[in-house]
This record gives sequence, C-alpha cells and structure tokens, in this order.
Amino acid sequence: MTKEDTCFNYGTRTIADELRRADKESDVIGHIIVADSGGGAADSVPDLADAIRSLEKPIVSLVDGMAASACMYAISYTSRILAHQDTDMVGCIGTMITVSGWPKLRRDADGYVEMRIYADQSAEKNADYEAALEGDTRLIRENLLDPLCEKFINDMKANRPAAADDQLKGRTYFAKDVVGSLIDGIGGMA
Repeated sequence: MTKEDTCFNYGTRTIADELRRADKESDVIGHIIVADSGGGAADSVPDLADAIRSLEKPIVSLVDGMAASACMYAISYTSRILAHQDTDMVGCIGTMITVSGWPKLRRDADGYVEMRIYADQSAEKNADYEAALEGDTRLIRENLLDPLCEKFINDMKANRPAAADDQLKGRTYFAKDVVGSLIDGIGGMA
C-alpha cells in the first residue's frame, strides 16, 4: 500500500476520496473494502483511516487473500472484517524498515572515493540511517520503528479489542485461527 497512486495501484488517498464521494451518493447503502495486500508504507494508513471514520454509511472489509501489516491496520477501522477463506492470511502487526546503501565513506579497489558530507549544523541529519548502515540499528529502532509500532499496536487494541497481546507481535495467521479476535468471520457478504 502506498499513499499516492502508482502505475499499478491506487493509493490510499485516492481510495479515501472515492469512499467519501460514494458516501454522499443516495443510491449507496454501504461500503465494502476488498483487501488483498501484504502491507505497505506506514504513511499510507492515516488518510484511509480518517476517511473510514468519517463515513456515515456502514463499511466492512473482506479479506480475499491477505491483509497484513498496513493493510490490516487500515481495515481495522471498518466495523467488521470477514475473510473469504479459512486460509486467507491476516495479521503481521508490527513495523520494519529496509535500509540499504553504501556507508558514509566508501573507497573501491581502484581508489575511487564516495562520501556523504553533512554541514556542521546538520549533525543529526540521517544519523539513524548512517548508524544502521554501519550495523548500529538502535537509533532507527528507538526513533522510528518503536514509536510507529507502539501507535499501531495501541490502535489495533482500540479497533479490535478482542485481539490477544500475542497476536500483536508481527506474526501472520490463517484467518481460521483468529476468528473472533483479528477478524469477525469467514465467508461471503451474503
């Protein structure tokens, strides 16, 4: 999931706008989000969550494959979550980041040097990233991942109060194993 549209998918801002637009239509009696995503960017959730909370008409979610991480977070704001099949996957409540790149100073075998230089007044600019590239993940965990994860878990507890603490540690589950906690049932919308 991404906040903005890509060539392949609508972003959550577009989906949020469409939900709000449809909510105003007199022939619309409710909304269904069909979810099939392994997750996405943390910043993709707030716009969609705000839109879901603002709707006057009912909204439910149907997991058709997977609702993990950011996807699970977003659909947790709907009034009901159903899975299409027992083996649909849900959960993965947690945060992670992939950091890649060269260290701040790199010299290749031919002596070519590449480096990032920061102004004296910018001592903390990218400090978490630079430390992670050197193998020290403490800053990026403490300053980015842990606060985002704490909010994610607290919001999941508020939106899905029956979720057990051990279901909020990042594991992904078969839908059949979390009926009554992370989801409400299995089957169609009939």
